[in-house]
Amino acid sequence: ELAEVDKQNSDTDCALGNSFISPAEATSKPNRNDKSLEKHMKSFENRLQVLSKEFAANMSTVNNILLEHSNELKQINNPHPDSELTALKRENLELKNQNKDLTDRIRKRKPIVPAEINEVNKNLNGHRQKENQSENKPNITIVGDSMIKNINPRKLSRKRVNKFTFPGKRAEEIAFEIKNINVQLHPTHVIIHAGTNNLPTDTGDQCIKNIKGLCSSIKEKFPKAKLGVSSIILWKDIEVSSKMYQVNEDLKRLCNESGFSFIDNSIIDESGLNNSKLHLSAKASVLLATRFIKFLNPDKQLNEQPKVNSDLNCDWNKTPLDSHTQRLKNICVLYQLSQIIDEPTRVTKSSATQIDLILANNPESISNHGVIEIGISDHSLIYAVKKLVPLKGQRTCSEVRNFKNFNERLFLHDLSRIPWDYVNQFNNPNDSWQVWKSFFIEVLDRHAPILRKYIKTKRIPWLNASIKQLMRQRDFHKMMFKKINSEMHWEKFKTIRNKINAEILKLTISILKYLSVFSIRT
Repeated sequence: ELAEVDKQNSDTDCALGNSFISPAEATSKPNRNDKSLEKHMKSFENRLQVLSKEFAANMSTVNNILLEHSNELKQINNPHPDSELTALKRENLELKNQNKDLTDRIRKRKPIVPAEINEVNKNLNGHRQKENQSENKPNITIVGDSMIKNINPRKLSRKRVNKFTFPGKRAEEIAFEIKNINVQLHPTHVIIHAGTNNLPTDTGDQCIKNIKGLCSSIKEKFPKAKLGVSSIILWKDIEVSSKMYQVNEDLKRLCNESGFSFIDNSIIDESGLNNSKLHLSAKASVLLATRFIKFLNPDKQLNEQPKVNSDLNCDWNKTPLDSHTQRLKNICVLYQLSQIIDEPTRVTKSSATQIDLILANNPESISNHGVIEIGISDHSLIYAVKKLVPLKGQRTCSEVRNFKNFNERLFLHDLSRIPWDYVNQFNNPNDSWQVWKSFFIEVLDRHAPILRKYIKTKRIPWLNASIKQLMRQRDFHKMMFKKINSEMHWEKFKTIRNKINAEILKLTISILKYLSVFSIRT
């Protein structure tokens, strides 16, 4: 048995010896696979080194972010006495106290509104309704470039105002478009604001010639209308300030020679332009509208009721008049002021003088006046009650599209049948845009027609632009608090909310003062 085992081992050794290669043979004949394996190992090591460096950089960034968030949480949990959060809490508490005081003042206050005011208002409203029914309101037409696009025609006059805006058009191009406009009634006044787009390329004489041609075209179309030519407003992107001043001077001279009215807009400077520096801002558009209103109503005074606050010490009924009283009466005659108090206002044992006065340039607007005796002073209390017109809500028109029967597949099919190549035949991009817009709107009106809805709104006197802005800020901070649960946003929300309440209370008090009986001592 041992001999058989030795034999098997010897056979196994022979087989293994034949399958292995000696070290000398291995070194003399290197394998190509080993070289490629070493090459892959080196590239793998290099890749591991790059990844380890990127991982270390990312971990350092994550650690910095975590450290910043931990610091912010510490500041929120333990605010510093001088931090923004503490200041907001302190301001919030002060506003709460102010609101409480104002609320108490309103509750104690009882506005005094005479019964005569309601009767006067009823008669006045009835008279106005009769006038509106019997009066045939004439038209007013405004023609110009994009500088007048922000002007609301309804706020210029109670008459019907038609506005025709031609963005990017020159004066001669507007003159060509005037022939195609359709106005039902011939206007009594026509306002022209053009020439802005002529300044970059035309000389001063050419610009005046083109504007003169535009005025002639409008005068030919509306021969009975009173024409007002608005001066050109400075355009910052065009370095033609000296040319603009010369054109406005020539335009003024042209208006004087032709019998037109010249509307001077020199009050509007570069600060009246919007962010694009090409068109007017909302504030400048209001200034331009006031210049148009002055042309439409040259005799109307914007400030109809001046207020004079001073200690005059002039006896109105003294005979003979002293120099100071005589000078005061001359001033009242010069500025058409009337003195409406007709009783002595300071009575003593030896004298009765009328030295407390109320001066008004429109005494018809005063419904009642008089003198009240009080015991706290030797001067009597004088008062005047002004006629008030209640605020009426305005009916606004809202235009919306009806998508009830809208079919997207049919809409796209109709759009595909339009000859869009016709748009590219124009050299002027404004003309191409008008053609493209007319094609698209025509298809859109068939599938989604426009519906007009009239909404009767009630004007709220205390809801002005500043309070609306505060309301938007209040709603934003409340929304952010709901999203991220930040105490900072919550404190800002409460602060702005209390500030809104304080502003509303202040305006309420001022309205009550306006509606109540007022006393003036001069």
